[in-house]
Amino acid sequence: MMFFAKSCVSAHDAIAVTGGTIHNHPMGRLFFATILITLSACSRVENSFVVIDQQNLVSKAMLVLCGTQYPLQRTGARLVVRKPVTCEGSGHITLHFVSGDEHDCIVGYVTPGMAQSFVYRATPKGCA
Repeated sequence: MMFFAKSCVSAHDAIAVTGGTIHNHPMGRLFFATILITLSACSRVENSFVVIDQQNLVSKAMLVLCGTQYPLQRTGARLVVRKPVTCEGSGHITLHFVSGDEHDCIVGYVTPGMAQSFVYRATPKGCA
């Protein structure tokens, strides 16, 4: 029995299976389980990092996660960045206040493939 599977890059392509009835064969079941796990690993789960700034205290905010920086975009009273997490670890969001002060919001532990949402509130003394 011979199986072929495409990579994540071409996950929408057909999977070629040759030789015999696959659904009743133990190796066939293992093959399909492997394909399902592989395709789920290809998905990119978005995570959200939000700072609510109702008093317009923050001039800009920067997410630092696994050594990489990502700017948060302002929409009204919310500063937001959405991104897939590609590492295990933690980080912080640096808030740059209009007053010139800087404060960090600590981002807890993140895990790849897990949908997580981190929401903070900007206050005159930092992050809540």
